[in-house]
Amino acid sequence: MALVQVNMVKNGDFESGTLEGWVSQHVMLETSRHLTGAWSALFMGQQNSYLTQVMPWNGELTAELTFSATAMPNEAFTNTPQLSFALSFLDQDKQFLSLGFSKFVGEDQLPIGNLNNYKNFYAVSTVSPPETRYAVLNINSIANEACLDVLADDIQLVQVRQV
Repeated sequence: MALVQVNMVKNGDFESGTLEGWVSQHVMLETSRHLTGAWSALFMGQQNSYLTQVMPWNGELTAELTFSATAMPNEAFTNTPQLSFALSFLDQDKQFLSLGFSKFVGEDQLPIGNLNNYKNFYAVSTVSPPETRYAVLNINSIANEACLDVLADDIQLVQVRQV
């Protein structure tokens, strides 16, 4: 048996220079700091921010998420916000079926991005239910008024199946 792995995220490296493929709030693109390429996503630190992507998915598959994040240095603020990231499986009517994973990163757990100091995140999902037709990836920055902005880059959600 062999494993087939396909990255299902569109524009997870943001190299299109847009947020194409993503639904977002309080997120913009940044070119001054990035892990790879020329672009990264900037989550506004003083506001709750998110990136969401809905993608086609089949039942009885698992997913592996990887991405990197860091806080942007700023003399006015020193706290890094909380982060959460989750994967949900939906049926053909886009009704919730199950949670693939849900992870939380506490306040002040991110590095501050001097010299491109990124933290790598990784999550593996449960197996999607047989009736799954969509997966929804959501990455949130949960801010307070004194939090730094956050950069995220190189987001991949790899669909894994055995053949």
